Amino acid sequence: MRPERRRTMDVPDAFELDAAFEAIPLIEVGERARLRVRIRSVVADLPDEVHVDVRADSNVLLVSTHASLRGIPAGDALAFTFGPPLRDREFEIPIDVYALRTGESAIAARARCGDAVRECEVRCTCEGAAAFDACANRFELFATEACAGAEVAGKLILTNTGNAAASGELRIEGLENVQLDAGPGLELQPAQRTMVALRGFIPQGLADGSHHGVHAFLMQGSGEVMLGTAAVTVRSRPSIVCLLDAGAGEWRLRVRNDGLDSTTLALLQESADGSPVTPAFSLAGLRVAGIAPGETIVLRIASSPSGAPLPASDAPPFPGPRRWRSPRAVLDPGAIRQLQALRGFIRHLWAIGVLCADASDDGSASDLSAARAALRSVFDRLVIKLRMPRYPLHADDVLDRPARETLCRLGAAASGDVASMLDHAASLAAGQADEGAEVDAYRATLRSRLQAVRDDDALIDALSSVDSELDARLDAVLTALHVRMTA
Repeated sequence: MRPERRRTMDVPDAFELDAAFEAIPLIEVGERARLRVRIRSVVADLPDEVHVDVRADSNVLLVSTHASLRGIPAGDALAFTFGPPLRDREFEIPIDVYALRTGESAIAARARCGDAVRECEVRCTCEGAAAFDACANRFELFATEACAGAEVAGKLILTNTGNAAASGELRIEGLENVQLDAGPGLELQPAQRTMVALRGFIPQGLADGSHHGVHAFLMQGSGEVMLGTAAVTVRSRPSIVCLLDAGAGEWRLRVRNDGLDSTTLALLQESADGSPVTPAFSLAGLRVAGIAPGETIVLRIASSPSGAPLPASDAPPFPGPRRWRSPRAVLDPGAIRQLQALRGFIRHLWAIGVLCADASDDGSASDLSAARAALRSVFDRLVIKLRMPRYPLHADDVLDRPARETLCRLGAAASGDVASMLDHAASLAAGQADEGAEVDAYRATLRSRLQAVRDDDALIDALSSVDSELDARLDAVLTALHVRMTA
């Protein structure tokens, strides 16, 4: 008589289920890895069919063409069916696992034979990286020529050609007071495209006819990515307007600089008929250096009988070079919001960059503009680096070589440490024509703090420290500026 086959539920440990990847379960997005699911009957022939379900989350796609497949061959869930297995019989199901997006993924297998159920789970990690292929991106400025100090506009078209989301902050190098229509933060999914409009000012002090490069970067936790480069031809030509006021025995010549850069005025002597002449004062003429954009100077031309003393000037003696911020260096709303949002001593380093003078009456306007651009660039990068977890800061991150070189041209000691160089940079902080007392008080307090720093390591440690008195001084500057802007 043929023996009766037992029910599956009456057979302890009737079958086994396991699953494993053929290799290390680390899959690049867009690639695949082979997963093998095995079912093995153990102690006896089983009377029931074996049903196997394999499920995964949305990070991966499961694909199989095994003969036991029931239903569609691709998706986040696959189903398989086998006939009643004999003792010690093993079934193996090969499944291709395709990584769709980054992250950790869990794949669960469940086998059922009659009333017996077995389950197991495997995990894999899907890796990917954002990328910005040069052929898919474009960075352009709407002007091919611009005067030094002039405002230019442009756009940045970005496409994430990688297989992971891009997240970071945009940085534009080569323009001052940059404003981005969507802010500096950027979030871009794979294959997503976006356009960012921008505005900024060409730095002062650039030579006429020079080609000035503007670069766009994305600062991410993994490093810095170049997004594109644009160039503009710089025009830096002075323009002056003269008005003559005649009086009894004297004239007043009013000279206004209508250009976008500081200029030097030279008074040269010539003959009426163009013949050679021996100048009465100097072959180089009389020179007035450092006439700032928009500034008007008055040249008083007086006469008196031979031998009689000339009338003295009624202007008080000037104690030294005067430095100030021109209208191009005004604190725009974006800079004010950034100063209000920053915390720690880095706030005051960033303030040095935006308050740095760009005009003077001693001919150093070009060096001041270069120092202002260099300081703003290095402090912008420093703010981003401080937000990166465990980023190792060094002295060059606080003050890089271009910033040091521009400060040396303005009198800083080349052998000085970072704190002494920053003290010299703080001495360049200045107000505009209607600013003064608040900026002077803030500058004095800031310099006293920098002069008390022991070494570079102490300065780096203090970048995240809060100084209530110094913060109050800077808040007074911002408050006074807000009052003047809304008056």
